[in-house]
Amino acid sequence: MDILLIKSGEGLAPADEKSAEYIRSIQAGEYVPATIKVVDQRSLEQLRLFWSCCQLVANNTEDQNINTKDKVAEQIKIACRFVDTWYYYTNTKTGEKQLNLKTKSIAFDNLRQVEANNFFDEAFSKMAEMIGITKDEMMTQVERQRNVLSVQSKFNGKEIK
Repeated sequence: MDILLIKSGEGLAPADEKSAEYIRSIQAGEYVPATIKVVDQRSLEQLRLFWSCCQLVANNTEDQNINTKDKVAEQIKIACRFVDTWYYYTNTKTGEKQLNLKTKSIAFDNLRQVEANNFFDEAFSKMAEMIGITKDEMMTQVERQRNVLSVQSKFNGKEIK
């Protein structure tokens, strides 16, 4: 299993909930063989902002093609031509020529920070266009939503960052 760790004081700490959950499952005193892979310093905040913007778009549309954050992310990747494979084929039943593509991954292991910056800059602009607002307005709305969630989670005794 791959987990994401962040340097904290003299040790390493889980950088996300999936990693924290896995670490909690390890028994005290249990040895865990591990390989440390140092990757290009990616911005976790930038990735979180991307997913928050995807959710904002999904929440503000009735279009069934972009009504979830995952659908928004895929459509944005396609709009930005952020794809690994483009291939055309002819449907043997209908004779129609069709295009299939596979979008690239934005996971830390698959994308360097410089490439991530280029992708996210374009993606944020395209997401704002999808719901008819400016990029700045979208960022303001996302920040407001994050503040509301933070206050709600503190009220419930949990802090979400």
